[in-house]
Amino acid sequence: YGGDRGSLMAAVVCGYRAAIADDSLYGGFKACGLAHMIAVSGAHTSILLMMILLVLKALRVPKVPSVFVSIAFVGAYLVFVGFPLSAIRSAVMAVLSLTSLFAGRRSASLNSLTLCIIGFILIDPISCRSISLFLSAGSTLGIVLFASLFASWFPHAGERLRNLLIEPAGLTFSANLLTLPTSAALFSQASLIAPIANILAAPLFA
Repeated sequence: YGGDRGSLMAAVVCGYRAAIADDSLYGGFKACGLAHMIAVSGAHTSILLMMILLVLKALRVPKVPSVFVSIAFVGAYLVFVGFPLSAIRSAVMAVLSLTSLFAGRRSASLNSLTLCIIGFILIDPISCRSISLFLSAGSTLGIVLFASLFASWFPHAGERLRNLLIEPAGLTFSANLLTLPTSAALFSQASLIAPIANILAAPLFA
């Protein structure tokens, strides 16, 4: 709380953007295609789940209790950040992925995303007009459909190059593929530096 960049940390960790909304720094994030790091979404949920599952594995907690503990943490984080649509979407997908254990099937991201969108529209039909939901679901759909395809174009790349360059670039390219035309039309800008900015910022964000 406080400090030179307290508003940035509040946005990144807690999803509280009121303090940074009028800051020129936020405009810089948007111009560089990094606004998704400030909006609580799938990346936040993934990092949280990874930390929890690593701790539970180190404590040798069985799979079934681990699922319930992880779901509880995801739910608590959702309350903590104030239920933004992007966070609800990622939380629902995470819970569906975790509960695939009980169905005896592998998790399927595309099915999870579809069920999530159907659920949103059934509960609140006006959400089908939400730009936030569209950008969140569209970028996720792009990642699900195209990220692994992008990685497959570089079959001979070493693990270090894959981790530092190919995967971050693939995620950025895939996430923007379906959302860029709409976001460019809505916000009158398209960031050409976004791929480079995301490659540099992704490790620091995690």
